[in-house]
Amino acid sequence: MQITGDIVIGADVGAFADATAYVYLEDVSRVDASAQRLGAARLNGIAHAGGSEGRIPFVVSASDVPVTRDVAVRVHVSMDGDEDIASGDLVSTSYIAGDPDGPVDVSVRQT
Repeated sequence: MQITGDIVIGADVGAFADATAYVYLEDVSRVDASAQRLGAARLNGIAHAGGSEGRIPFVVSASDVPVTRDVAVRVHVSMDGDEDIASGDLVSTSYIAGDPDGPVDVSVRQT
């Protein structure tokens, strides 16, 4: 399975440079269980000018995903480059599920 799309950064987010984006493809089909990571992509050197919407393209892949699984795409844009969410980082707030026919947009908000 391969999912493509754009990380959408709102015009209200201030300018930044040299951030790292983590895009996760997760199995969310099990109720009352933590999501299992199926695939991930890391994008280095992310920048945003601020004042207008920004879009960062991504591709995330996973192999051997059963068709019956419910999958979600989650995004974290880290200002300091690590995978720990910190104040000022951007995180996705919407659930994008299934195996979309085309590219998906994942909006992020500042923590």
